Amino acid sequence: ADPRNSVFALFTKRAYGLLHHMIHAGAAASTGTSAATDGTDRVAAALSAMIGTSGLKAFQPLLLETGRALRRFIDHNGAVYWHHYSKILHDAATALPLASPPVA
Repeated sequence: ADPRNSVFALFTKRAYGLLHHMIHAGAAASTGTSAATDGTDRVAAALSAMIGTSGLKAFQPLLLETGRALRRFIDHNGAVYWHHYSKILHDAATALPLASPPVA
């Protein structure tokens, strides 16, 4: 498919929107079970709630698999590298003019 095709562009935009929504829904606070299970369950619920009239229902299994994989990747990346990210964010926040350093 030619990416300049308006139908292709519309479906691509919708697919990215669904993935974006699923990933953010999967990031919600844990309900007490494993984070990976919680996150991927919320991803599935978000997709089911949002796919409606997107025209992408035929792609639901692929979108769900992709959304779950992205959520696991983000969860793993955050767990492994959070200490690096928090230092970078702290340094950036303290470098801003008129910013006071966050209380540790």
